[in-house]
Amino acid sequence: MTSRSAAILYAEVPSFYAAVERADDVSLRGRPLIVGGDPRKRGQVQSASPEALEAGVVAGMSMLDALERCPRAKAIKTDLKRYREVSLLFKACLRSVVDSIEPSGLGAAYLDGSRAEGGPEPLAARLVEKVRSELALPLRVGIATLKFLARLAAEQAGGEGILRVPAGGETAFLRPRAVGCLPGVGPRTVARLAALGA
Repeated sequence: MTSRSAAILYAEVPSFYAAVERADDVSLRGRPLIVGGDPRKRGQVQSASPEALEAGVVAGMSMLDALERCPRAKAIKTDLKRYREVSLLFKACLRSVVDSIEPSGLGAAYLDGSRAEGGPEPLAARLVEKVRSELALPLRVGIATLKFLARLAAEQAGGEGILRVPAGGETAFLRPRAVGCLPGVGPRTVARLAALGA
């Protein structure tokens, strides 16, 4: 799969660790959830449910700070063994719909939808339904002509959304977005560009 593919799909389980915990324990659904290290040992946030993210929790912050921002949240210790098990099931689920995938971390993958019957959107809808029904996990899908655009589109899609950036619409999609959303553009580069008036 190359950046020249007509339709690249980026299929991602948002907040993968938190989503797995909710799939395993239905009592956690609807409640703010923060997954990470031990708060008493300066543990850091690895994943957070949408409710916790809306409260200002972000990956990498200390668990103590996260619980201060979202005191209603339940803190759960990271269980990498379980997440890796579910990751294998997730990728097998995707492969049952498409011939091949390019994994991107535990809970995401790129797929080539350029030859999908009916087009890439129906393929994305099948993937969302398959992952929901078999694994009880949410899936969002971005579709674009370039990998990084497909990933940005998935982030914009939210929840179990599907968003396509049509060929020729790349500039219009990127124009309103901050330069920091681009891959490889970190805080230092953003600050330098701002100083240059870019």
